[in-house]
Amino acid sequence: MKAIRLEGQNKVALREIEDPKPSQGEVLVRVEAAGICRTELHLISGRLPAPTPLTLGHEIVGRVMNETDEFKEGERVVVYYYAGCGKCKYCSSGRENLCPSPRAQYGFITDGGLANYVKVRTTSLVKAPDELEPSSLAPVGCAVTTALHASKKAGIKKGELALVYGLGGVGFPLIQVLLNSGLRVIAVSRNDEKLKLAREMGAEPINSKEDIRRKVRSLGEVDVFFDLVGDGLSQAVKVLGRASRVVYVGYEGKVDIDPLILVSREISLITSVGCTKNELVEAIELVKAGRVKVPTQTIKIEEALQTMDKLKEGNVLGRAVMIPN
Repeated sequence: MKAIRLEGQNKVALREIEDPKPSQGEVLVRVEAAGICRTELHLISGRLPAPTPLTLGHEIVGRVMNETDEFKEGERVVVYYYAGCGKCKYCSSGRENLCPSPRAQYGFITDGGLANYVKVRTTSLVKAPDELEPSSLAPVGCAVTTALHASKKAGIKKGELALVYGLGGVGFPLIQVLLNSGLRVIAVSRNDEKLKLAREMGAEPINSKEDIRRKVRSLGEVDVFFDLVGDGLSQAVKVLGRASRVVYVGYEGKVDIDPLILVSREISLITSVGCTKNELVEAIELVKAGRVKVPTQTIKIEEALQTMDKLKEGNVLGRAVMIPN
């Protein structure tokens, strides 16, 4: 089969490899679609450690190829990319995303879905509706669930003013989650095309090249600032009110600020990673109901490496989704 393989730091290639062979407790999934996330860039650069060689891709929707007690052959599934140890306090409390000793993590430490097939533990599969296009379901596995998890970590409340800093694959579903919850939303990006789409969704767009403080002032003090890039704290403190929150989802920048600024206004710093399996189930229902829709563009697996270059440059609108040949 064809697969996008990480072979070392800054070494990634399209390869022909053998089809995976599932072991006890696993099934073979024929990949229908797999999203390309910015996390792939961090794995390639070495920002996130990964074993090599490794098939990338953690946003996966596909069809079960071998029947089990829980899944029928041909049934559509979305992959929950964590497979916790099942024994630690995090797994026991439904927070598999924090498990320190995962049995698998697809696309991170275990072969993922930027390929024709992937083998997956049955405990990491969630049934998905047949009526939706695979390209609309693939981003649910990360883009939508990451947005949903971050909104819950933030403790959002109806009527609050939220600012979404960075409009990558997570930014657009996050805008929709916040609007659906009754918040007012500001969207910040340097890309005018992305800002136009954010406005169409109902957010107030601001170009990051502008004076963000001046632009936000007319809308009020920001209650919760979602940093999807990782370098927005210096901007956040200019617009945040008292008892406000900064939620870190991105991690590309560095945090360097006088803590007095945070303490004097009781600004809380919150971090958010991945999602729980229950949140994946919830996210699938949101997409099925039409309450969240990720803008996507489909590509062939042969275009994946070129698409990653475009993603690095910030030139992908929403999520690029690979459809295997």
